[in-house]
Amino acid sequence: MHKRESIVTHGETSSGLDYCTCDNDAQWIRDLWMGAFTGICTGPLLWDNQHRQDLWPHFGRLNSFISGYDFNEDGGWVAYHDYDEMHYENWQRKPGIVDLFYLLSPDEKRAVGVLGNRTYNFFTQWDNTKCGAFVWTGVEDDDGDGYPNVQEYFELTDDDKTWNDSAYHYSRSAHYINESMQVDVKSMKWYIITYINPLTLQVVSTEAKYNATGKLNLSFPYLTGTEDRPILLVTVEPKNKNKSTENYLDSVQHSLDQIAMEFQETGVLNLENENARVYPNPAEDYVIIELPLDVSLCRVNILSCTGLMVRTVEFTGQTYRLNLADIISGLYILRVEYDKKVETFKLIVQ
Repeated sequence: MHKRESIVTHGETSSGLDYCTCDNDAQWIRDLWMGAFTGICTGPLLWDNQHRQDLWPHFGRLNSFISGYDFNEDGGWVAYHDYDEMHYENWQRKPGIVDLFYLLSPDEKRAVGVLGNRTYNFFTQWDNTKCGAFVWTGVEDDDGDGYPNVQEYFELTDDDKTWNDSAYHYSRSAHYINESMQVDVKSMKWYIITYINPLTLQVVSTEAKYNATGKLNLSFPYLTGTEDRPILLVTVEPKNKNKSTENYLDSVQHSLDQIAMEFQETGVLNLENENARVYPNPAEDYVIIELPLDVSLCRVNILSCTGLMVRTVEFTGQTYRLNLADIISGLYILRVEYDKKVETFKLIVQ
């Protein structure tokens, strides 16, 4: 684990207003998408114009993401950084793909941070309509083989510089086997890990995992280095929260129970009108969605008790078996959209 390494330099330098999207230097992309969120980890997270003014129009809703955390200077949260050091491609050693920046709570039971794909670089940011076709910086070709010197240097040289921002000239996927990240939380405890899309604040995936060694592996969803998912926000929470948190969640769930009950009553009426059916409910590993007619498109949304989108699927036909194996037990709202209608049900996952 690389504690406090290269933290400040990736978020607190320059004004953030002098970036060019047609510049082969990809440092600005890390600064914008990762550094500005994590670069001030050694101090408070200031959601104002002090850092990276270009970032806030895109990340304004992150205020709500961090609202439950106390990141003031006296809070005792410590910044950590983990990264995959090497990735082997055609037997050549290259910088790894995945970065993890996170803050660890004083009791070492909670963590919040960002998991990023390094290949979200100048290739995936390149705008052909504005910048033209991608070319390597520099046109010198000493051996006359048609490949610029800078490209040959990259492809033929063992590069052990972890922070080489020009490492990849096309996007790659991260694989769990050799590029998993670890969080240093207390051992011998169960944790809930949540992965969140930073642009929509929708939950991408959740998992419950036991930490036996003090190194909690993140089985993150594959990162694609695409515009809609350049990074993932990550939260790690103990499975058994303190009583005040439990009371808060109980109150939230009570309110949602009332809302869901209204939805369920609507669902019962819909049943009588031969509309959609959802069963079994409560459910465990799966739930069946049965429509009253054969449709060309049905969209199903699962919303968490906090209103975040947990999953969205689409299907055609009349009946669909929705897999719930990786959904954490709890109360959810199931929204079924088809044939210009929207029906909503309370769904209990056991």
